[in-house]
Amino acid sequence: DGDKDNIEKTLAVALLDTSGNPIRSITAADPLATSSWEKIPSSKTLITPVQCKSLWRQFKMETEYSVSQAISAQVQCFPFKRDFEGSFYR
Repeated sequence: DGDKDNIEKTLAVALLDTSGNPIRSITAADPLATSSWEKIPSSKTLITPVQCKSLWRQFKMETEYSVSQAISAQVQCFPFKRDFEGSFYR
């Protein structure tokens, strides 16, 4: 078990990419489009990369509405923001 795996890095790249760059999604292979983790035997795998991606999508879909409602409520409670010089603006 001395081998270091890259699961954390793989997940960060695959699931947390917020660059919005469509070129990346076209040119880069999906690291989660596989049924096994690199360097991890199936006997030590709880969920596969494909299952992980599916669960992440489901989580995002189920929480998107709640998050947007919370942001809207926060904006309504605190409609004024400060600019970089300390002045208030809407």
